[in-house]
Amino acid sequence: AIGTLRAAVAVQDALPYMEPEHWYLPVRLCLAAALLRAAGDAAGAAAEYEEDLRQHPHSGWALLGLREARRALGDDAGASALQARVDAAFARADTALDGTCCEL
Repeated sequence: AIGTLRAAVAVQDALPYMEPEHWYLPVRLCLAAALLRAAGDAAGAAAEYEEDLRQHPHSGWALLGLREARRALGDDAGASALQARVDAAFARADTALDGTCCEL
């Protein structure tokens, strides 16, 4: 699954810029969730979440995932530092979130 998700990320990254985006859900978030949960690769997941944040700076989903990846890496200070950004991203949400968008 990881290889297929990496291939899908490459395809999505190659799409031309468009608003709204061609594909609503960044596949990179699914890759990062799979790396974190299925493969136990928190460092790889953090790198993918960070790349998504370069492309979508206010993505609550990427912030939430990066927070969890940092916790898995034992970086509690880094995870705590992200909490205010996570809270701001989901300030108007009407449902408490408990996982990344690919895990709901």
